[in-house]
Amino acid sequence: TARKQAEAALKKSEGQFRVLVEQAVDAFFLHDANGNFLEVNRHACESLGYSRDELLKMNVSDVSSLTENEAKSVWDQIQAGLTVTINDHHRCKDGTRFPVEIRVGSLDVDGQKLFLGLVRDITERERTKKALIDSERKFRALFDDANDAIFMLHNGVFDDCNARGLELFGVTRDQLIGQSPSAFLPSAQPNGRDSQHMIMEMTPRVLAGERQLFEWVHQRPDGTLIHVEVSLNRLELGGEVYIQAIMRDITERKRAEEQIAEQAAFLDKTRDAILVRDLEGKILFWNKGAERMYGWTHQEVVGRDKCELLHANRKKFEEINSLATSQGEWYGELQHVTKDQREITIEARWTLIRDNEGHPKSVLEINT
Repeated sequence: TARKQAEAALKKSEGQFRVLVEQAVDAFFLHDANGNFLEVNRHACESLGYSRDELLKMNVSDVSSLTENEAKSVWDQIQAGLTVTINDHHRCKDGTRFPVEIRVGSLDVDGQKLFLGLVRDITERERTKKALIDSERKFRALFDDANDAIFMLHNGVFDDCNARGLELFGVTRDQLIGQSPSAFLPSAQPNGRDSQHMIMEMTPRVLAGERQLFEWVHQRPDGTLIHVEVSLNRLELGGEVYIQAIMRDITERKRAEEQIAEQAAFLDKTRDAILVRDLEGKILFWNKGAERMYGWTHQEVVGRDKCELLHANRKKFEEINSLATSQGEWYGELQHVTKDQREITIEARWTLIRDNEGHPKSVLEINT
């Protein structure tokens, strides 16, 4: 009776074990010390395309893609009693292969050492991993090739930077990464504001999600000052909060603006009336000398027709305009009328202005 009860309990236990093995998500392989399969589950048969009877006549080496040296290394670890996790590619019956993660360990059954392998298909995981790597590579390429300098700050220090950023700051990656922005700040900005204080004011706003846009003067290690346009943004990556700083070098633009301002100031100081108009006579620029000579302000004349404004003879204007366009310049005397209806005689000098392609664009007039 006791023996029968023990046999029934063992049979029940084996049945439960078989159900668990057959329902397992992973493929199940049991083999001996020579690698010969002793037992497999349904998932193992389905994944490889073999029947159970076919697999029980096969060896681990028939489905594994490990080299002889790799297989020996794994066997040595398992023989030492370790549970080993490895990545492999299993070969199917139709010749195709798919990536797997294998967890192999040993167990003693009635004094015989057997080996149990649990195999998980990681095709989707590898595909996702590859897509992520490809995406990161594309992002990195865009990041490094960007015309603007891009900096990533984490916990108050530089965490990453693109090539343009290193060039803009005049430092190497090792000199920048891990450093606080304060190490690269000039003491003050041209407007007199303390640079460190400005950053301390902006940082809480950026971390709260408020984008900050401003112009900045940066001092490179060699003492060179450069003007930059800065955008600070809050980013969340992998659960961590970063500050992204995008900087654009506007030094040349600032120089051009200063040069234009200086030229405009110079033009405004001259006693001559200087104006620029298009080829049809519409006024585009009007200096202070023109305001003093004619009585019209810049705001009153820009966009208006010159002939209507100054009561110039339109037929004569068209003849002279044609000469200036064909010859590039014209000199002579003209009669104009001021805002208060005074008639004045002027000595006019017209010069044709061309665009970058050499086409006539406008006319510069200097009237005395």
